[in-house]
Amino acid sequence: MGSVRVERFYLGCLAHASYMVAPEGVAAVIDPQRDVGIYIETAARNGWTIQHVIETHLHADFDAWKTANLPYVVAESVAV
Repeated sequence: MGSVRVERFYLGCLAHASYMVAPEGVAAVIDPQRDVGIYIETAARNGWTIQHVIETHLHADFDAWKTANLPYVVAESVAV
């Protein structure tokens, strides 16, 4: 596996952090905020393709990705 890039986005007014993880040009957005443009711009700037959107917990008011026709996953709790 090649290098993995991680970008962090922080929305201070809501104390909300989200991330893009991109190994080998395929990106996943983790816990996205409402403004999906920041992820699309970041992916374009880096030559990445967003193929996955993952929520580690529900964000009832951040549902913009649900209409983006991408694989959308809400993580389940797993005992470790």
